[in-house]
Amino acid sequence: MKKLKHILALALCLCIALSAVTITRAAEPKTDMLDTQAFTAYAQKARQAFTQALERSSAAEVEAQGSVKFHYVTQGSEAMISGVENCPGVLSIPETIDGYTVVSIGDEAFKNKSMYEVYLPRAVRYVGISAFASCKNLHLAVLPDGLKQIDHNAFDDCPQLSYVGTAIYAGSYVSDVSIYMPTALDYLGVCAFCDCPALVGMVFRQNLKEIPEYTFARCQSMEVLVSYADTVGRGAFNRSSIDLFMQLNVLKKVGSAAFQNAETIGVLYSGSKAQFLKKARGLTVYDGVYALGADVQYKSSGKLSNVIDREIINEIREYSTVNAFSCDDASVLRIGADGDSYEAGRVGQTLLRHPYYDLLNEYSDPDDDSADSGFPPTPAYVTVSYAWWQQLIRVLLFGWIWY
Repeated sequence: MKKLKHILALALCLCIALSAVTITRAAEPKTDMLDTQAFTAYAQKARQAFTQALERSSAAEVEAQGSVKFHYVTQGSEAMISGVENCPGVLSIPETIDGYTVVSIGDEAFKNKSMYEVYLPRAVRYVGISAFASCKNLHLAVLPDGLKQIDHNAFDDCPQLSYVGTAIYAGSYVSDVSIYMPTALDYLGVCAFCDCPALVGMVFRQNLKEIPEYTFARCQSMEVLVSYADTVGRGAFNRSSIDLFMQLNVLKKVGSAAFQNAETIGVLYSGSKAQFLKKARGLTVYDGVYALGADVQYKSSGKLSNVIDREIINEIREYSTVNAFSCDDASVLRIGADGDSYEAGRVGQTLLRHPYYDLLNEYSDPDDDSADSGFPPTPAYVTVSYAWWQQLIRVLLFGWIWY
């Protein structure tokens, strides 16, 4: 009996200790505004590298470009660069060749060349297969804002490639560089930047909807990656490492092993934490997923403050005096007069709004001149989907009707 009392007393003490720990944690919620230091540090380092490169290129271009001989093919008034002789360390491809406007870079045009930097002209819309693959000394690539496609393996196996950005022109000369990828870019080929272990980061625009297979496989030094894509291909981030992964859309389709053996310090995600962790299987996250949105079931009801990640709710209460949510599509999600209660009307996705999200986006316009030191737009989404049993009923009902 005495032994039993000792055991019960020990269990009671343990319960009290655990309760104290729980109370202490509950009393100290995380209320720090989303940390943008990683993005800001990347932006500063990238702009410094671009500025130094521009200074070097202005001197090198004068002494080296005279001996460069480009090979090209034409169609109408346009030219595609197919190769080069006497490739300089700083390669600035001209806007016109013999009166033809340079609009594309052909397959393997500069493969295995030894340039340190490359500047593409303003009219280029397409970079071909393996166009700059295995350029062992390439550190910097500056692209035109109108570039639409980067094809398969375009920058594959460029071990020194650190920065890729968009040219800002003054007349016919590059005067500055943006850390953002081209606005018009809407297509990446398979393995476009794989095996670039020195790549420091990449900031995509909203036009790019897919990160295809093996795009960033074995890119192990990325500080920031910003993506608005909703589709990620097989092995896209296999064995990659990213300090801050900003996935500013809800992932809808993710290929097998897309994040296999990949790791990141922190994630900013526009949907729910549960959804991201389900999609990003194989990804090791050290500081956690900072999820702005939520998932709810079809025909369900409740309070948004109960389904949105607790860290976000804590920050909203810390930084905003207004607690009312709203959304763009009331047919998907109807929010009550209290700004918190909801009813899910149909399967779909709607943009979630709150003054806290507006605060995050206050200085985040990518078209603004100061965007490179700001934060990309950070949307939040609520996704309404079927529960497993609802999906089962639909399948059985469809089968019965068909039969």
